[in-house]
Amino acid sequence: MVGASRHPAKLGHILAKNLVEYQFAGAIYPVNPQGGEILGLQAYSRVTEIPDRVDLALISVPAARVVQAVADCAAAGVSVAVILSSGFGEAGDTGQQFQLEIRELIEETGLRVLGPNCMGVYNIQAKLNGTYFWELPRVAGKISFLSQSGAYGGILFGEATKQGLGISKFVSIGNQIDIGFPDLLEYLGQDDATELVALFIEDVKAGQKFLRVVERVVRKKPVVALKAGRSEAGGRAARSHTGSLAGAWEVYKAASRQAGMILAQDTDQFFDLCRTLSRWRGSLPRDNRVVVATISGGPCVIASDICEEVGLKVPHLEEQTRRELRRYLPFFGADGNPVDMTPQMADENFQPCLEVLGRAAEISGIIAINVGLDKPEFARGVIKAHKTKGKPVVALIISAPAVAEELARADIPLFPTPERAVRGYQGLVQYRDFLNRVEEVWPEPGPPSRELARLAKEGVECLDEYETKRVLKEYDIPVIEEQVVEDVQDALPTASWLGYPVVVKVLARGLTHKTEAGAVFMNIEDSEALEQVIATVEDKFPAGRILLQRQAQAGVEIIIGAKRDQTFGPVLAFGLGGIWTEVLKDVALRVAPLRRVDAREMIREIKGYPLLAGFRGRPAIEEDRLVDVLLKVSALINANPDIMELDINPLIANQEGMVAVDAGLLLNKKMEEPS
Repeated sequence: MVGASRHPAKLGHILAKNLVEYQFAGAIYPVNPQGGEILGLQAYSRVTEIPDRVDLALISVPAARVVQAVADCAAAGVSVAVILSSGFGEAGDTGQQFQLEIRELIEETGLRVLGPNCMGVYNIQAKLNGTYFWELPRVAGKISFLSQSGAYGGILFGEATKQGLGISKFVSIGNQIDIGFPDLLEYLGQDDATELVALFIEDVKAGQKFLRVVERVVRKKPVVALKAGRSEAGGRAARSHTGSLAGAWEVYKAASRQAGMILAQDTDQFFDLCRTLSRWRGSLPRDNRVVVATISGGPCVIASDICEEVGLKVPHLEEQTRRELRRYLPFFGADGNPVDMTPQMADENFQPCLEVLGRAAEISGIIAINVGLDKPEFARGVIKAHKTKGKPVVALIISAPAVAEELARADIPLFPTPERAVRGYQGLVQYRDFLNRVEEVWPEPGPPSRELARLAKEGVECLDEYETKRVLKEYDIPVIEEQVVEDVQDALPTASWLGYPVVVKVLARGLTHKTEAGAVFMNIEDSEALEQVIATVEDKFPAGRILLQRQAQAGVEIIIGAKRDQTFGPVLAFGLGGIWTEVLKDVALRVAPLRRVDAREMIREIKGYPLLAGFRGRPAIEEDRLVDVLLKVSALINANPDIMELDINPLIANQEGMVAVDAGLLLNKKMEEPS
């Protein structure tokens, strides 16, 4: 314990006292320049003077002394150092220099470092309180917390104590100079004492690596996260549709879904998900169908509404189930779904009534609601309903302390509002959905574009439509037939070859919204009309080139776009295209490279999916072919790290196939590829 102090007011004393009072079973070596004795333990002036090999060094000294402390740890063969001290990358140029020197020591010596600027580590199985917190839950459990914010650790511990959540480990990661989320997730994924990992995230380094580790861990145990800093303040103004639609928070949500990490909207939901998933990870619902069993009318209506909003189904119960329920319900009770047992229910009927729901094949879980009816029979019925077929149960209990106490003893997750009960249960379905996904490997990057390499050498940053489509063709992405023409004499035979009707467009780099600029002319039916349009273009856009294009047949207009995110690298967007892109903002996002399962989920996720599936008798779009196009765009963006933004808008899909009608691409050679 480097920086151990004899003075009770100093953090170095609190840290040393925590190690002693929590009864860490291993040897503890206080390190203080004055030596002597601290808290009954022999102190050493430097780490290098300790006669035994040290596994873990906790460093709590002023920032200016940390570099030497880390050097001593490396020289003494310490395995891991945790730097709790602040005053580094978060504290200006001097702190940045300290952090750089520590980084160099890490690279030279192989010492692993957690922090700096963190609150330490807590391992309840080892009775190791290596933190500044002095009031920590001592009930061992199966939840491990990783928090980027030290202060948020106090909220974690307070809520864990309040809810009776058992803790396994807590790690405050601070500035992540070395050890970060991926390293700790990898460890906790293999830790038998951890059954659920909960993350408080401010930012993620090495986003692609992070997602791959998360997905590996989620296959074994749930990962729940709360993301702070959702707004995207400042930064470069987006120059494409995709750039404006794929904000930082939207990308985080998409990446979390793709990797199977369950993302909480707020602190309450964060702990609700932890509570529910830690209890029922071994009894996940078969599907999203749930029954609301209540004695209270108003809360059950709210619960049912929220179920529908978050994607849970509250289906009508089968007649056989309803017939059994009516044997126990008062005549004025409700045997549909919700099932209203009413406060007038006979006490002895609660258990058999709820057992019927436990057996019912048409539902996979139960949300129990009780406001003010403090009868233990209700609690016993809820417990029995779970035990009948192992269906997960959550409960909203208000003003019924005996019921709440009995359910808590059975470890049934309890919630104070209908909304929280439903959203807690929703996490079970989300986790089940991910585990049911086909497991696919992440594809490796293919060859880079020769066309982009040529243009990059010429210093081109913003490709025009024709140049962009030449790049698309390299990756076998279907594009409309077209040709650049010099003048009307060149245009007339080209139009005959393409076949009327044709479209004339003005080509100019940086001209993103050509329709608004009056640079697109459609429905040109014959040579006379073409001559008039060419004359107009030459007069209005004397510096622009002319693109002559076969007019695509009508179909569903789709946008497929990509942008390079600072955290996760290439991100793809899919949605309805044309004018609907900005109006509806109905897009699905995923981090590239896509797998087939990712592409299919994107297509089915948008609200406009019925238009693709064949709405009101219209022919359906061939989904597999659309999946193929998404995978090809993914390969393109993944193989070319110089691409900053790409738009294919629209891709027109109809019964005959699909074809890119307009496209644009933006390069940024200065942007670094996230690792």
